Amino acid sequence: MLKNTFFNKTILKINKILQICYLYLHKCPTLEMIKMIGIQSESVIAWCSHLRELLSVSLEYSEIKIGGSGITVEIDETKLSKRKYNRGHVVEGVWVVRV
Repeated sequence: MLKNTFFNKTILKINKILQICYLYLHKCPTLEMIKMIGIQSESVIAWCSHLRELLSVSLEYSEIKIGGSGITVEIDETKLSKRKYNRGHVVEGVWVVRV
């Protein structure tokens, strides 16, 4: 029944997974999830990571467009990096884009 779904190969009961999904989508902090659901922190963290990946892939292939007539969309970008010993060239960093 659960074959070929994201519930495949899990030892957690489905109701626990659905609780994690619900709380994750409602932006509940991980520590609160652990207390509320009563399972190991590693399981909650792994499932939150899995959900983040699923949502990321889903949005990547989505054809939803932001903005539209009369709507202004602001985009901000920044590069986070650190200089080694506060000297010399800047070490490679990470670009962060915020919409």
